[in-house]
Amino acid sequence: GRLQTKRKRIIAERQRAILLHLLGLDEVDWPTLFEDVIKLYTNVKNPRKALIRDMNHLIALGAVGFRREQNERKEEGRLFLRARLEWPTEITETEFFKRVSTLPRAKEHVFVGR
Repeated sequence: GRLQTKRKRIIAERQRAILLHLLGLDEVDWPTLFEDVIKLYTNVKNPRKALIRDMNHLIALGAVGFRREQNERKEEGRLFLRARLEWPTEITETEFFKRVSTLPRAKEHVFVGR
């Protein structure tokens, strides 16, 4: 019953497409991933915000891992993302639905979006 609305089903389909894309890659930087998957968001009012929200949800669930590269001046550098292949063995169905219910809202971007 959690994906009964059309909006939730569409979001789930986009997130699944992102995960499938990441499974084909070892690791990808944020600008490259953005260019590769932004076409999934053609029917969205603000595609950039929707993609950031979806990536934050996948990171919060633990399905996607990330790392930031630091540059010489100790500033935040490029962001790299990857599918966490170990994730299915770490999470139960109950824990998954618990995490989904506590995901941040669109305006509470935690990791991506700078």
